[in-house]
Amino acid sequence: MPPRKKGAFAASKEFEKLDPEIEDEILEAYFKCVGGGGDDEEAKDQDLHLDELPSLFDALKIPQCFTNDIKQAIDYYYRAISQKNITIDRTNSRQNITMDMINSFTITSTSTEVITSNDILDIVDIDKLIKYTNRLVKFRNHFSHIKANWKLFLDSSNSSSSSSSSSSSNVESFRLYLPELKAVKTSLGLDNDLHHGGAILSDSFMIDMLGCCQYDSNERLLNYDFNKGGACVTIKDFAEILGRIGELD
Repeated sequence: MPPRKKGAFAASKEFEKLDPEIEDEILEAYFKCVGGGGDDEEAKDQDLHLDELPSLFDALKIPQCFTNDIKQAIDYYYRAISQKNITIDRTNSRQNITMDMINSFTITSTSTEVITSNDILDIVDIDKLIKYTNRLVKFRNHFSHIKANWKLFLDSSNSSSSSSSSSSSNVESFRLYLPELKAVKTSLGLDNDLHHGGAILSDSFMIDMLGCCQYDSNERLLNYDFNKGGACVTIKDFAEILGRIGELD
């Protein structure tokens, strides 16, 4: 996959730093999953597989709106790829996203240009797991703040669909697309110079800012939602943006 084009939005690197307390929490959940709550030394000799990741996320009490995309890709792997003896087609959107998820969590090497389903190992790489789950636990720890600000963001849109989106029943699943994002920008008064010396928030800058929530610093995809496309923002993307601008420190 070609590298993502860099833009003008300078995202903070602080959010991706590993929190030692979170690392300990993830490791404790990991050892319980692979060892059934037994001795940690025995658990170190056991492997965690992709289909066990949902149980680990549940044990960490991570809100489902931050893990549904991962669970969807895992389910697709076992249903449509595993044991099928097929060549992975990177032009197939679902296979491509699923392979990105596999690359983010497992020991599978995806350095080869062509890979078959038989080359995939569904064993979780503990270092990759800690790196990715570190951000999920931060989302969990700040969930009330994230959800409240996401709701305010939705309420700023002038579209009728956004107006109905802020009900408690679907605020976590609602998506904002580019026209609605532009409406939010206008509603917040960011089309013109801000009164206190601020700069104009151009459409290109806004799109570039949104791009920062799609990949981590190693250009690995962060959101594996099959139905997400174009300039679309979900609550998970929004949480990543808040983290990148230091709101979740």
